[in-house]
Amino acid sequence: RRVEARGGQVLCPVFAKNRASNVVLPMVEAGIVPYVDGLARNLMAVEIENFAELVKEGKILLFPRAEKYEERKLVNDLRSKVADGWEGFHPIVSPSATMDKGFAVKHAILVLQKRENALFLTGHVFDRSAAQRLLKTRRGDTIHLVNHVGNQEEEVAVNVRAEVERFDLTSHDYRSALAERVRLANPEVCIIHHAGQHEGVSGYDGLRSKI
Repeated sequence: RRVEARGGQVLCPVFAKNRASNVVLPMVEAGIVPYVDGLARNLMAVEIENFAELVKEGKILLFPRAEKYEERKLVNDLRSKVADGWEGFHPIVSPSATMDKGFAVKHAILVLQKRENALFLTGHVFDRSAAQRLLKTRRGDTIHLVNHVGNQEEEVAVNVRAEVERFDLTSHDYRSALAERVRLANPEVCIIHHAGQHEGVSGYDGLRSKI
């Protein structure tokens, strides 16, 4: 609401599965109309029971899909207009949360350059990801993002003027609780899947050797 009041726009890079829906639905309930892009459009159609109805009523807006060059140009023009607020205040929700790929990068290149705007990260920030580098970038400094154009990659230098924040919206247990599950179950073997950072699997003292 503060970003809206100052005439800015908001970008929320998200993980497409589940997280996009969890970010969009509270906006809709608050009367805020988000714009959704990328793979999130497909998954939200499955995850949100009345998704088609919400789109039809204009409570959720979708960036059109584009195959041909002319269509891609029109959609990119729309992305520029939304980022600049020409379409009104519509937070942009788009994969990928890592900022290493996905349509979120295209939006970030536009949104980050305006001081009134904001970029809000709502998921886990992986080591060495563009999202992590962005969090460490001071306002006024430059960050290089990799934009995908067709099958080609281009590195784009972006001056970060927008506000960048991280909000932990996860319902996932933190590492101490995860380690406690292992201790209570006392399995013969524990396989760590999708562990993320190395220190995230250490848990309680003494449990590391068992894991």
